Amino acid sequence: MHLEILEALNEDLDQIFQQFYDQLLSNADFDTYFKSPQQIEKLIKKQKAYFISSLRFSDDELKTRYIALGEMHYDLRLPFVDFSFALDILQEGTIHSIYKISHSQQTLRSAFTFFRLIRAYTAKGYLNRILTQDLKDIDQYLEKISATRESHNAISAGRFMWLKSFIFAIKKEN
Repeated sequence: MHLEILEALNEDLDQIFQQFYDQLLSNADFDTYFKSPQQIEKLIKKQKAYFISSLRFSDDELKTRYIALGEMHYDLRLPFVDFSFALDILQEGTIHSIYKISHSQQTLRSAFTFFRLIRAYTAKGYLNRILTQDLKDIDQYLEKISATRESHNAISAGRFMWLKSFIFAIKKEN
C-alpha cells in the first residue's frame, strides 16, 4: 500500500488531475479521445477516485486491477504509447506535488515504485490482449490454408503452429 503518497498529496489531487487533463487536451493527438467537457469532468472524478483507491490496494489487487485496466484500454483502441505518455504526465505532476510538500525520500521512492508497477501491470494487460488477438489471427489463417490443401501451405501451417505454441508459452509464463 502506498498511503504515504496519498497523505503527501491530499490537498493537491484536484490540481494534479486538472493539470493532467489540461495537458492532454492541449495536445491535438489526445483531444480526439474526448467528446465533451462533461465527459472530461466525469473522467477526472472517476480517475481521481480510482487513483486514490489504487493507493490503498494490496500488491495483488494492484496487479489484477491494472492488468484489467490495460486490457480495457486495448479494447478501447487506445495505443499503449499514448497511455504511457499520459501516465508520464500524471506521474510528473504527482512527483512534483510530493516534492513541494515533502522532501521525504521514502515517499518519493514509493511514488516512483507505484508508477513503475502500474505501468508494468497495464503493459501486461495490453500484452494479454495482443497475444489473444494474435492467436485468433493464426487460427483464422490456419483455417483458410487448410481449406486449400496446397503443399506450400503445409510448410506455412507448420510455422504458424510453432508460432501459436510460442504465444501459448508466453501467455503461460505470464
